[in-house]
Amino acid sequence: MKNFSDSTTMGNISGDNITCWPGLSHDPPVCGTRDEMIEYILEKMKPTVEESVLIFLYVVVFFVGLFGNFLVCFVVYRSKSMQNATNYFIVNLAVTDMLVILICLPPTVVQQTSSHWYFGEVMCHIVVFMQTASIVSSVLTLCAIGVERYYGICLPFESWLSSRRVITIIVMIWTTAAAVSAPHLIYMTLKSTYNDIPEYLQYCAMNMTTQSRKIFQSVLVICVYLIPLLIIGVMYLRISIRLWSASIPGETLKSAGRPSTAMINQKLSRRKISRMLIAVVIIFAVCYLPIHVMYICFIFDVFVGLKDQSFIPRLMMISHWLCYFNSAINPIIYNFMSVKFQSEFKRIFYRLTYRRYPDSHGRTESVELKSNDDYYSTAVENRL
Repeated sequence: MKNFSDSTTMGNISGDNITCWPGLSHDPPVCGTRDEMIEYILEKMKPTVEESVLIFLYVVVFFVGLFGNFLVCFVVYRSKSMQNATNYFIVNLAVTDMLVILICLPPTVVQQTSSHWYFGEVMCHIVVFMQTASIVSSVLTLCAIGVERYYGICLPFESWLSSRRVITIIVMIWTTAAAVSAPHLIYMTLKSTYNDIPEYLQYCAMNMTTQSRKIFQSVLVICVYLIPLLIIGVMYLRISIRLWSASIPGETLKSAGRPSTAMINQKLSRRKISRMLIAVVIIFAVCYLPIHVMYICFIFDVFVGLKDQSFIPRLMMISHWLCYFNSAINPIIYNFMSVKFQSEFKRIFYRLTYRRYPDSHGRTESVELKSNDDYYSTAVENRL
């Protein structure tokens, strides 16, 4: 088998079943028999050292993400004091992350490291559809949390979301996410790098014209990434101004001009929760920025003409990993920045290790997976 640096050698060459194919990973054209070409492809499909490290990182994200997001759902389900509008939206975010990790992560890591799609055309439609739907669902859920926090803190007397309204909003979020992602469900198809060797190096691609793909991807970036993040940013900016100002609407009336200890605790608690939610939004924006930039660069041919394009596959792998990392990091943020989630996580940990858990007065008690309203400082805080 021979490599040729001159692309003019491409095409059939006189001899017994000798053919030339474009090389992989910017290799020169490769000539030989079909069996020799398959050997060359299989060799290229083996994970490199960098890809092996990435596989390990994907495995870590897989288990941490599943376990952490399951805990988030579990503690909200078991603790009545945590069943409020904000936490319902956080549960929706956790469910979204679990679906992404379960359905999308394994096919993605296999395809990224082997350059071949092993899962058939049906999964090609489903996985890409779920990836897009999860992004849309996540960003719309973050928007809903921002709006709910704004009303709860800045306009507390105008509206308070009921559980039924929260469920309605979550259904609307998923309906919108499915509608926006529908083109991926319809137009995704399975293609082969080499048409005469279709059993290797298959990949998923949208069966659209170049112009249609440019429009679709641009609309996605603007409507489900930039605009929602702008709305979220405005909401949290106003919330931050209100929380770090002298008073919150209703405080003056309740405290008769002098803030009580309960009001001070409430305000401090709201600040902590707002910091946590702002951290979730910032990490979401940072983790999903690279993949959006890469897709825009691909569809607008930004990389065309570059002499050295070997860095592009690495950037794509890192960009995809950051998306899944975002799905795993949120429960860790809740643990470090939310006293309520931290205490419930500890209860589960102590329960699983058969230890006795200290209550709020320093006494030890047998740990049961149920809420203890006395553990929290104020009844008002339970609504945050």
